Amino acid sequence: MTAHFKSRLESTLEYRLRRADGEYRWIVNRAVPRWDDKGYFAGFIGSCTDISEVKEAEERVRHAAKLESLGILAGGIAHDFNNLLTGILGHASLLLNDSTLSSRGAESAEAIVKTSETAARLTRQMLAYAGKGSFHLKQVDISVEVQETLPLIQASTPP
Repeated sequence: MTAHFKSRLESTLEYRLRRADGEYRWIVNRAVPRWDDKGYFAGFIGSCTDISEVKEAEERVRHAAKLESLGILAGGIAHDFNNLLTGILGHASLLLNDSTLSSRGAESAEAIVKTSETAARLTRQMLAYAGKGSFHLKQVDISVEVQETLPLIQASTPP
């Protein structure tokens, strides 16, 4: 600020100011040099403006942009993941239709189908979050969900 004063040039300075009540406010200080009749520097004419609301609005816009980019990212991932799931479900269905498949193999293929269907539900949720799908709320019996998920957890954890 001293350099601006010494240069005697128009200046704008933006800063945060803490009020007596502890609240912070954003201030923009504008100063324009003033000259007397003989051309001598006579000081500055200036103004201070509280721009806190502008700063808050800018922050809301930045936050909204971040959320939008997260939605786009989630939508892209969900779309790609959905394509992978289609392949997994297709192959698991082919396995289930194979008459030479052992009972253990059939159980594994059924587990693949169930897991893929769970992943597909998560994908639909991500698409709904991204605004590229629909989101439907429904009541679920948590004990049924746990019973259906338990074999998947047991298969993926050591004994």
